[in-house]
Amino acid sequence: MKELQQNEQGPVDFFIISSGTGKDQAWVEWMAWELEQAGYRVHFQGWDVRPGSNLVKAMDEATKRAKRTVAVLSQASQASEEMLAQWAAAFGRDPAGKERRVLPVRIDPCEIGGLLGSLVCIDLVGLEEQQARDRLLEGVKQGRIKPSSVPFPTSSDRAIFPPSFSPLWHVPHSRNPYFTGRDDVLDVLHQRLVPGEKATAIPQAISGLGGIGKTQLAIEYAHRYAQDYTAVLWVLAETPETTTAAWLQTATQVLGLPQQQEAEQQIAAIKAWLQYHPGWLLIFDNVEDPREILSTFVPSKHHGSVLITTRRRDAEPLAYNEALPLLSQEEAILFLLRRAKRLAREASVTEATTDDVALAKKLCLLLDRLPLALDQAGAYIAETGCSLQRYMDLYESYRSKLLARRGEAHEHPSVFITFRLSWEQLQAHDDLAGKALTFCSFLAPDQIPEQMVMDALLSLQSDRPPDALALDEALGWVHRYSLIERKDQMVSLHRLVQEVMQEVLSGEEREQWMQRAILAVNAVFPGGEHGSWTRCERLLAHALTSARWMDVLTQPPLEGARLLDKTGYYLYERGLYQEVEPLLQRALAIYEKQLGATHPETATSLNNLAELYHRQGHYAEAEPLMQRALAICEEQLGVTHPDTATRLNNLAALYKSQGRSQEAEPLYQRAVMILRAYLGVEHPVTQQLMRSYKILLADLYPNRDVETMLQQLAQHEQDNSQEQEPSS
Repeated sequence: MKELQQNEQGPVDFFIISSGTGKDQAWVEWMAWELEQAGYRVHFQGWDVRPGSNLVKAMDEATKRAKRTVAVLSQASQASEEMLAQWAAAFGRDPAGKERRVLPVRIDPCEIGGLLGSLVCIDLVGLEEQQARDRLLEGVKQGRIKPSSVPFPTSSDRAIFPPSFSPLWHVPHSRNPYFTGRDDVLDVLHQRLVPGEKATAIPQAISGLGGIGKTQLAIEYAHRYAQDYTAVLWVLAETPETTTAAWLQTATQVLGLPQQQEAEQQIAAIKAWLQYHPGWLLIFDNVEDPREILSTFVPSKHHGSVLITTRRRDAEPLAYNEALPLLSQEEAILFLLRRAKRLAREASVTEATTDDVALAKKLCLLLDRLPLALDQAGAYIAETGCSLQRYMDLYESYRSKLLARRGEAHEHPSVFITFRLSWEQLQAHDDLAGKALTFCSFLAPDQIPEQMVMDALLSLQSDRPPDALALDEALGWVHRYSLIERKDQMVSLHRLVQEVMQEVLSGEEREQWMQRAILAVNAVFPGGEHGSWTRCERLLAHALTSARWMDVLTQPPLEGARLLDKTGYYLYERGLYQEVEPLLQRALAIYEKQLGATHPETATSLNNLAELYHRQGHYAEAEPLMQRALAICEEQLGVTHPDTATRLNNLAALYKSQGRSQEAEPLYQRAVMILRAYLGVEHPVTQQLMRSYKILLADLYPNRDVETMLQQLAQHEQDNSQEQEPSS
């Protein structure tokens, strides 16, 4: 292809004009690159008009030299007087359009009126890159200082396709290169999720059974229409707890909102941001209760769009509900052949062999056209190199066993058998990889720290521990079979994989893996102090999953009770009191059963639950628990033990909150005496307790000097100490 230098005055094939805005200019550069790659000569201001040139003269000369003018039409172009003058000059030389001197190219939804409305345009709205390229080159059928590769910001040897992410982008999923079909659903979603200037778009729910592709559809929508929104935010919303944790993290790390002490304050700040910032898209993924999520986290009035994915169909009337169907037979066949690498990603089904199409049709029927099952089957075929027929033979031989285990057809036996086959193949290749997958199946499905998995595998083979390379290769093999994803030293897997893995184990094996998961999470979950909140947020879903196992196990480990305590403390510190109570109650039950009703750890658990009730103002529930905790410490540890002082202090604070200061005074006094003797007067804990005691004394005895009273208490302590010393 001959390059046209700037000083050449010969003709060019195309002069591309636009509004000059950022998005339109990106389209111009993409078109210029694609047209020149196809052998045409193009005048592009960004390449041909060099510093020092007369811009007006250069544009006038380009209009005269160009055989045809490409007018990039968008909403922005309709307000550009400069662009109007440029295309009008070309239009004047060919008003009837016989020579096709003006080629309108539409890049976003906009009305084409006036003289341009009489011309047939090249419509690129909503197309994928390859589709847009084909339509552009087909539509135009009938040097200068250009760089040798596409300009900054990349050095790629191919054109940059203009659509880009929104300015504020928080979607933790890459676009799926194998996504197939669903265009009708995406079109409906787009129509419903683009609000008018004053209207509040009604939230849209995508519902359906697990594995049908709800999350993948949401990912595709976010990427495909990102340029239509000012912000795209993604929140994993499996439970209220994980939703809140993810939402709080989004507030501080993505939106840049200041961190609040209480969760309710942080949620209110986010809702205010949503209310006063227009044009955003908010996606809640894997929602368990759509109504609760929408009422809790989305303001009633806003100028954005909300999309949720959920297994449930009861989002209405708060949201439109779009039940996602199975893939059509044509879509399923095409998707399977692409995923199995029997077809290129962009190839059509007509390019496949007749035998492959026939076998794919049978396999799609066997797998009930469920996207997750097709994806897993395709990955297995691609990785192992087995034929479609061989895969079907394996499937047929396992069908009866699967149905007997799972029950009925609507329980998705195809997904179960796909995962079962992959797991058995994985185990045959690497037993450690099979154990890694099994362990991950007893945690939350997302954000599993790789190091936690590796530590668990080490504990399983303490006699002959695998080295770091073997551990990494084990996870690599699980990833290779498409059973997990690895990113940023985190592992994720589909919940249906977890369900299948749990199902294939015996009852005894399930309990063993539940115990292992609990021990592993407890080993890494912090104490819940403020400085550890970020880490607690990342591990919260795993801790809550472990809490579920403790309701199933016949003999939960003590480490499980300790994990419940730590998880409860973290949620307590975040102000999520409703979520704390069942955790602390379960922890107390475990302590009482395994250690007894009078063990010091039982006393600590009693105290934790009582403190929650105290904070909530449930004084009647808190008092008997605190009294029990105090009695245990006095009996088991002694009346002068520092833990006893802590219990005395907590009970005194409870009495003071109720206005029972007279009952609180002797408890504070005892606690002060214990800590002064045990820790010393200057110890920070002692000083803090004494400050509380002074405040109480000042309230009770406004006419007395508090310091004098404390000196008398100190003298009383000294006298008692001397009396208790043995005589020589």
